[in-house]
Amino acid sequence: MGVLGNVARRLTHNGALDGLRGVAVLLVLMRHSFELVPGGFGPQWLDDFLGGGYFGVDIFFVLSGFLITSLLLDERESSGAVRMRSFYGRRALRLMPALVVMLGVVSIVLVLDGETWSSLWPTVRSSLFYYQNWHSVWDETHLAAEFGHLWSLSIEEQFYIVWPVVLLAMVALWKRQSMRVAALALGVLWVVWYRIQVWNSGVGWAYVFVRTDTRIDALLIGCLVAFLFQWQVVRARALHIAAWGGLAVVLATVARTNPLQAYVYKGGLTLGAIGVGCMVLAIAEGTWRGARLFDVKPLRAVGKVSYGLYLWHFPVFVLLLRHSASWNSGVRVVVGVVLSGVVTALSWYVVERPALKLKDKWFARSTVQQAELPALPAASFIDTLRQRTVRMLIAVGVGAGVTTVFTNIWPEKPLPMTNRMGYALVFNFPLDRYWQVYLLWVFLFPAVVLAVYIVLPKLFPHSVRMRELVGANEHIAVRVVEDEVEPVAGAMHFWRVALVAGVFGYECAVAAGRQNDNGWWILFAGATAYIGLIYGAAKLWKRTLSAVNLFGTAFVLFGAWWVSSTTEMLVASTGERRDFSWLPLPVVVVVVVALLISDVVWGKRNFVRRERQRLTFVVVPVFLFIWTSSLPNSIGYIDIFHHGESLNGGWLLKSGWVPWRDFFFNIGFYGAAVVPRVSFGFFGTSYWGFSAGIEMLFIPLLVVAIYIACASLASRYWMALVGLTLILMFPFTAMGGFTKVLAGDSMLFVYRFASIALITVGVLLFVRKTTWVRALFFGAALTTAVIAGSEMVVFATAACVTIFLRDAAQLRRWRYSLRELVELFRSTLYAAGGVVASIGVASAVMLYFDALKGYVNWWRIFPFQWYIETGVPFNRWPNLAEFAWGTEWIVLFAVSIAILSVVWFVVWRIRSDRTLRNEDWVAIALAIGNLLFMQKTLNRPDSHFLQSLIVSMPLLFYVVTRVVGTISDSVQAAFHHTRRRASLHTVVFGVLTAALLFPFMTTADVLNNQVHNAGAQVQPVTAQKSQFARMGYSQEGEFLENYRQLRLFLKKNIGLSANIYDFGNVTTVYNFLLNKKPLSRYSYVLQASTDVAQKEVIDSLSYQQPEVVSYGWDNPLNAWDEVSNSVRHWAISEYLLRNYSPWKRIGGKNFGNLLFLRNDLKPGEGLPLDAVPAQSGSEKAATLRSMNTCNWGVSSNYLTFAPTKPGVTIKSEPVKGMLTVFGWAKTADDEAVTIDVNYNKALVFSGLSSSERDDLAIRGVTTGKKSGFRFDIPVTGSITDTTLVTVEQVNAAGVRTAVPFVAAPGVNDATGEYGVQLDASPDGKLQVGATRKYVERVTLPENYLGYNWIVAQSDFGFSNDSFSLYDAAGDANRSINFSTLRPKNLAAARVSSCPTWYGWESNVVYLQHDKEQVNVQLSLVK
Repeated sequence: MGVLGNVARRLTHNGALDGLRGVAVLLVLMRHSFELVPGGFGPQWLDDFLGGGYFGVDIFFVLSGFLITSLLLDERESSGAVRMRSFYGRRALRLMPALVVMLGVVSIVLVLDGETWSSLWPTVRSSLFYYQNWHSVWDETHLAAEFGHLWSLSIEEQFYIVWPVVLLAMVALWKRQSMRVAALALGVLWVVWYRIQVWNSGVGWAYVFVRTDTRIDALLIGCLVAFLFQWQVVRARALHIAAWGGLAVVLATVARTNPLQAYVYKGGLTLGAIGVGCMVLAIAEGTWRGARLFDVKPLRAVGKVSYGLYLWHFPVFVLLLRHSASWNSGVRVVVGVVLSGVVTALSWYVVERPALKLKDKWFARSTVQQAELPALPAASFIDTLRQRTVRMLIAVGVGAGVTTVFTNIWPEKPLPMTNRMGYALVFNFPLDRYWQVYLLWVFLFPAVVLAVYIVLPKLFPHSVRMRELVGANEHIAVRVVEDEVEPVAGAMHFWRVALVAGVFGYECAVAAGRQNDNGWWILFAGATAYIGLIYGAAKLWKRTLSAVNLFGTAFVLFGAWWVSSTTEMLVASTGERRDFSWLPLPVVVVVVVALLISDVVWGKRNFVRRERQRLTFVVVPVFLFIWTSSLPNSIGYIDIFHHGESLNGGWLLKSGWVPWRDFFFNIGFYGAAVVPRVSFGFFGTSYWGFSAGIEMLFIPLLVVAIYIACASLASRYWMALVGLTLILMFPFTAMGGFTKVLAGDSMLFVYRFASIALITVGVLLFVRKTTWVRALFFGAALTTAVIAGSEMVVFATAACVTIFLRDAAQLRRWRYSLRELVELFRSTLYAAGGVVASIGVASAVMLYFDALKGYVNWWRIFPFQWYIETGVPFNRWPNLAEFAWGTEWIVLFAVSIAILSVVWFVVWRIRSDRTLRNEDWVAIALAIGNLLFMQKTLNRPDSHFLQSLIVSMPLLFYVVTRVVGTISDSVQAAFHHTRRRASLHTVVFGVLTAALLFPFMTTADVLNNQVHNAGAQVQPVTAQKSQFARMGYSQEGEFLENYRQLRLFLKKNIGLSANIYDFGNVTTVYNFLLNKKPLSRYSYVLQASTDVAQKEVIDSLSYQQPEVVSYGWDNPLNAWDEVSNSVRHWAISEYLLRNYSPWKRIGGKNFGNLLFLRNDLKPGEGLPLDAVPAQSGSEKAATLRSMNTCNWGVSSNYLTFAPTKPGVTIKSEPVKGMLTVFGWAKTADDEAVTIDVNYNKALVFSGLSSSERDDLAIRGVTTGKKSGFRFDIPVTGSITDTTLVTVEQVNAAGVRTAVPFVAAPGVNDATGEYGVQLDASPDGKLQVGATRKYVERVTLPENYLGYNWIVAQSDFGFSNDSFSLYDAAGDANRSINFSTLRPKNLAAARVSSCPTWYGWESNVVYLQHDKEQVNVQLSLVK
């Protein structure tokens, strides 16, 4: 038996394999013969057959994989090792001499023929160093160069470099031949799948054809055949049938396929290579009769010199074609083949054969079995640590390198065809790119590191140097000692009593304190009283201090009620006090009685343990809740967008509307309905009431939830819980502010993630003990969490998967009876039953309220497809450009490290035959959930990273405590064999806790201020109440003033009872504050993202006929992620623009609001006689043009409703020149003025001044901030004399003032001045602003407003370009934009949704683009 586990089988020389190699090179010559006959040979069938010669390269690949693998296996069989130096040296002598000579000779000929060394060197360099195929990927035209055929040699040499190491790793890692064959087979399947992904990404055939990662399957098939040859498991009859079938497949591939066919890349290449592999195996076995077809002298001779023939034929063909244009095609082919044969013969006899004779002399293969190395002396601890460190560094380096390579070559997943809009569709951003890269680093990186770490000592078993460097595979025994709960006495008793006393004292300080009272004195008094009471009761009752303290914890609950009963607001201006009690006394009494009864019944068994649980899960959570609760005195910042959904949700729920049936939301039922509804119930239906509920109840509830989730996983480490508590107490100072997000963020709605505790506890209880009661709780926890917030579905899924994995880990053999499987997967079946039961109950409740159908539709609209609308790149957010503590980058790395730590920990426990704790399984569930949650985070990499931080806190905490606890216990067990007086991990956690509080003085100041002013925490003072009931207590003057103006305008001109539709995403104003129910189920327009949803909104608008529309708002809400509402919600925008007209702009900066009025309403006709009428004429056009630009980008390529063919053709003609008029006008204020440009006294352009001239301020000239202007005016007529150009300034009254031509500085300071330039477009491009563009004049039909789409078509395909449509070129305020995508033939924009489309005052418009496009036709489509 050999090293491979089989009888050694040496591959001998086989003439039929040489003949097959000859067939391969002749096929390549067939394919490349088209270089000599560019127009083809005539009959289509002949051209098709010759074109199939491309498959000759795949035959080479299979042969190379087979032969190289066989040689390596032979050497390892015969000597027990592979001499890498000899292998690479022999390969170099076979390949390099002929290649260098060919490159040198052909380069000299090309230089003599007119080429330059600088133009040839990149190609020569890439060919010489074997990366020419990747060079071809970077530059597709490189494939047509004289050395373009060398891409296949690059793939082979790259394979030769990597494969020996991989092969030895496989042999060392798997002793069974079946595992090696299976690994290679999986590798082939993976390459096929990967190549399909690359092909589907639309990169083009040439890009896929020459890449190593997409063509290596043929080489792997050759390797697989070599293993099968060594294994000798294929029966002769089956092999003969497979070989004849393979021959048929190869003939069909050559005759019926070509490199342009999708079939080739979706499995055709692999199928053909399998056919070749079957033939090779049959030929190697020596019993297949078909081998005679190849074992003929001419083919063997060609196969023998195939390498030289492959090198030389292509440059000979290309050069011959260049210098024989007048020759007959047949003569050229004959001459080309003869010349190729001649130079091939010269290469063989002069270069290749002499080099081959040196192989055995310089790089002989080892054939002597090497003796086993003697056992090395046991390594010291330091040496072992050094070896393991070196091995890990090597493994990490290899893993990082491999992962980086795959990250750069992994194909981008194409965007899906969809019926919704988003940034990705407009700007062609690959939505899943970050997720793909993340998965590679999370899975591939640790897998490679682990594999290299394990295999590295086995790769070179006979190398003393390697063994000394990386060590052997001996296991290091680690003794892990768990922390045990022991009875406590003495000082420890006191600290437990003191904990309860401190919490009760702080509650006293909060409840009894008042403004400017020193809370420390009250805290001290309350704590002292509690301690005295407990010690006195213990002495009188004659019970242990733990038992008395356990019953005494009831004071903490009553203290919370006391804090609730004293929560109030004082209005300084009136002296009014308003109570806001939020914790009913009966609830507290019921909870206290229940706890006391449980203590009496179950506490006798172990009062110490029960006291510890009560402190951990009752006292500390109550303290954290009180500590983080605060009643706001007034609203400062008004978030009119993010809070609108919750304000509406709570109000509508309170009004009897049913979620999902009557209204939708994005952030989930809990955040958008439950939280605001409860807040309104306790603190009043107002903006302040909602904010008060969040700060007083739900942010504290989130903190408590995170604490409970963490504590349930690591309650054994009490000092770690101390550190956790301090982190939650001081989020802005502890850990440098790492957890400051827990303070709350209106954009993140962080409180909605409290259900992570529900899932954590549900999973932990279930894995500890599998019963139907716990299974039902498990299912209820998961179902409740998912209904509360859709994001939790990933954690619910992870929990179910973990339960299944936990059961599957018990499998020890392949076959089980049904009864055994049921018993093994008992937990999985129980969990499934609990989940199904909970889903059934939830569905029944929703069905009762007629909300089930709406809930299902809500999932289809939002969670499943929402990523298409929200996906954005990293570089859109400036804060992500900086790597600093507390930023999103740190969160990304922290969560990723935690996930990887769980993976490594599980692998270590399994490899060391250690069982996993129940808490470990919960950590696995959290790791899987956080991994899946990261897809959402990476889809929108902004402050949403901080959402990942919140849901990952239980995982992060457990990973830290598990690692620190395991290491501490192991160290203590190794160095201390006597009974421990104190756990080392307690000391370590104590040190870590102290470090987390750095900087200490800042944390101390926060502590002192909060305790000192504890009374003000729930008893704030506000200056005065807001004049608007729905606002509550607010001091935000600017917003309130603008809102007052809005109310007054509506009240005067149409009445507050009028229906208003909000198109500006400010539902806070138009629904909640104005007390108007939404007109559809979509609280704000952002939710109406699909064409189906928009149709529902339009149907509702058509039925209810709202009188007023808020179309725009003076802030970024008009364009979310650089996609304007008019594009994102195209159908609604078109409906509004066709049925409503601009009416009035209300408010100032950041609160400016543009109202539209229904077209049939006029003063005296639905409006008061003195009402402001809707805009019309030029005023209306100017308003529509000024609203926003309309950029459709490349979205038409992905939208299911976009046109697929052109419509009514519109006329276009190239612009002959560009007239640029620039200057400034004297203005009295900072408003823009109208500038008219005339040619020969005829108006040719009218625009607005827009820019500030800094040079005027430097010279001391006084004028408005918008006095500057620059207009690029297309010229299609006979404007040739710039002296005939004049400019006029038109004021608001229509008075015209001539602007003089530019003169010396200071001459025109009182009037302004202008200059003029004329660009005659010598290169077809015109100067437009700072760039040169192609410009065309487009004449639209008179009825163009009746059309919806403008379509650009090119029969030859577009290049990537940006198109802009203006009624005045160069004026960005008048533009409609769209982009073309290579190599698509169609691009379009839905112009009917754009306000600009209705604001143009002429049917003559201009089309601008950056690149020259061929044969572009424009058309309009309805």
